Amino acid sequence: MFTFRPLTDITQAYATSRMRVDMLTAKKQQPAFSARFRGSLLALFGNPLESSTDADGAFTYVLEVQNEHGQTWIMTAYEGPSGPAFGGPMRAGTDEPLRGADALLALIDATPPADFEAILAAPEYASRITYGCHAGECYWREDSK
Repeated sequence: MFTFRPLTDITQAYATSRMRVDMLTAKKQQPAFSARFRGSLLALFGNPLESSTDADGAFTYVLEVQNEHGQTWIMTAYEGPSGPAFGGPMRAGTDEPLRGADALLALIDATPPADFEAILAAPEYASRITYGCHAGECYWREDSK
């Protein structure tokens, strides 16, 4: 059992590193998963702490995670150059941060996405990405500039 609480200090994200979450890697192959990921986070935690029109850094949530033993740590949920991702502490000898990320991914999967639309610029590819969710249906498309 994990609980997640959004934080308001972006500097707390600086102590996190990208986490390899196998289930997240598999889901990224689904065409509209980026939209679903963002829409469900929006429904769970409100607006992200940071957002941008740059596809390399679309949004960031900073979360405090607590496990059933009362241990807490900082985790990020964000969309970067490789798509949706989680960041967390790299603690030797424990898989709790990865278990927390898996639990957050399950919560995202179980949460109907909020309505939103975002347009992101991807200058290195000379394209624009439009993605979002409306009435539970998510979409993603890339257009040449």
